[in-house]
Amino acid sequence: MLSKTNTKYEVETVELFARQTERYLAERGIKFTVSESFGENIASATEAYSRKVKADIVFVTVEPKYAYLGKDRHVKQWIKNGHISMMTIPIQEY
Repeated sequence: MLSKTNTKYEVETVELFARQTERYLAERGIKFTVSESFGENIASATEAYSRKVKADIVFVTVEPKYAYLGKDRHVKQWIKNGHISMMTIPIQEY
């Protein structure tokens, strides 16, 4: 779980979406790991973590307004500097 800020609201929101993702993966028998990091550059932290776990692909959830690839500045940075394929997934707001 990554977030560029560490406000209480941001941490709670990210944790909520992370729990939803964990539940989804667990229900389908998909293995996963969870790590938390707040107040960091998202692209740099994601790239470092993906190298650490030797990921083949990274899935990133983004706010609906940034759902299409290339809109969010972190996504742009990843595309420019990333070594691993990335797919963005819009967050479902209920």
